[in-house]
Amino acid sequence: MPNDGRNAAGARLRLVARDAVRAAKEADRPLSQRQLAELMAVKASHNTKRAGIDTAVADGAIRVEDGARRAVLHVYVRDLTDERDNR
Repeated sequence: MPNDGRNAAGARLRLVARDAVRAAKEADRPLSQRQLAELMAVKASHNTKRAGIDTAVADGAIRVEDGARRAVLHVYVRDLTDERDNR
């Protein structure tokens, strides 16, 4: 099926996003994107980790706020919901 590749990529991105949320939750403090990526335990490229963080932000599981000197900080909000829960 042609969607199998996209489904697998989407599932992988969800996994990476969940790890971003876990890392932000355990840190219990605002983190820069670099700090958050370093705390993520999942084996993934830097770009994949950034995409996972962006996915978690888009889903509302991590919020972004302004920090000192134009820093963008990431803060845990809630656990990432499973897409199947929304059906």
